[in-house]
Amino acid sequence: MAAEKESWHKFISPQELFLTENAAPLEAKAQEYKQRIKLNRESVNQDAAAHIKEYFDALYKLTIAERLVREGRLNKQEVETYFRNELKDKFNQELFDNAWFVIANYILEGGKRTHGGTGLPKIEEQ
Repeated sequence: MAAEKESWHKFISPQELFLTENAAPLEAKAQEYKQRIKLNRESVNQDAAAHIKEYFDALYKLTIAERLVREGRLNKQEVETYFRNELKDKFNQELFDNAWFVIANYILEGGKRTHGGTGLPKIEEQ
């Protein structure tokens, strides 16, 4: 099953992301990821491995979302290299690939292929 998930992620996750529409939903999602990181840091009654996984999951998604909003375009390899340089041996390929997939799917399909999580916020255009 893990091999299926890996190939599926690679198949539908583009190597380049472009933000061409309203950035407000992604900005709101970035705020949610910031809150997750804050709550994760405050949590003391949590399994250490789960705590670390949740932290890095939110960190990858937050960074990808914020950079995409700020820059309008991201290259997966460039972002991966950034994380590898910053995190060294703490870099987790599976979590990074999932984070890229989730943000890509939010941008391309509004989150139709993501499972679990809270989804992309609906923002009323004014």
